[in-house]
This record gives sequence, structure tokens and C-alpha cells, in this order.
Amino acid sequence: MLVYTGSDDCKFSCWDLRDDPSNLVFQNKEAHTMGVCCIAKSPSDPYTLLTGSYDEYLRIWDVRSTSKPVNESSICLGGGVWRIKHHPSTRTSLDGFVCTMDLQLLNLMGIKSKLLNNTTNMTHLHTVQIGKEESICGRDKKKSPVIATCSFYDRLLHVWTPESDVFV
Repeated sequence: MLVYTGSDDCKFSCWDLRDDPSNLVFQNKEAHTMGVCCIAKSPSDPYTLLTGSYDEYLRIWDVRSTSKPVNESSICLGGGVWRIKHHPSTRTSLDGFVCTMDLQLLNLMGIKSKLLNNTTNMTHLHTVQIGKEESICGRDKKKSPVIATCSFYDRLLHVWTPESDVFV
């Protein structure tokens, strides 16, 4: 079982829990210029891994070579990427969204990944005060896409809907 870690010293590392825990499978110190905040495996592709960093880049990795993964794509999102959340059911065109200072939707299709939408193109529906940080994707009763996000900074839940159905 492989475990991926990121840290404030810009290191992106992989460990094999079946082996001696002091032995790294790999460690990349060059790709990220600031702390690695989040790591997410693609639910639809076992060889794709995403990393987010305070350096404002979302990086897409091909991890087929476990000793030296390939950084296939880097997307500058204009703010530290501190959260990556894959869509829970759509596996084809929209694979996930990331949180920077604004919510940003991405079409994650390998090297052709691109920014689909951000909060400037989304309609704010509702805000509720809460105590946990989380994000959820889904659809309302009219089958319109809905995204709920919240922050530990202001303890508010925000409910958004994209102006177009990017989850198709």
C-alpha cells in the first residue's frame, strides 16, 4: 500500500507501508516551490494523482513509475491550492474541483486539464453557519448541479450552482 505525503518544506513523498517505514519510494523536492497542502488520487484513474500547493499550482502526476512519477501538467490557479475534492459520481468529464481563495472547477482530463469555472460564474444560493470544513457536490430537486463549500475561517457554509451544467 502506497501512502503519499506533502509538507511545508515543499517535499512530495511516497512511502510503501509493506516495506521498512524509513525507506522512501520517492521524494520530489523540485516541483513545488512552496508547501504541499493537499494530495488526491483520481477515483477514475489509478495512475493519476493531484497535488496542491501554496505556490498556486495544481499539479497532475502520472504515478505508474512509483520511483519517479511524471508531472504531466501544472495549472496556475491564482491562489494557494489547499483543497482538492473529486466529484462523487461524475467520472468522465468533470473529475473534481479545488479550493483556493475562490472555488474553482476543473476539467481534469490528463494533460488537457483546464479551468472550467470559478465563483465569478456561479450563483450564490445560500449561506449557513457551521463548524466543519467540507465540500460536497450534488444536484438539487430540479437536477441542477449544486456545490456546497465551507471554511474554518468564517465557519459558514456556502451553496453554489454553476451557470452552466459542468457536470455533464
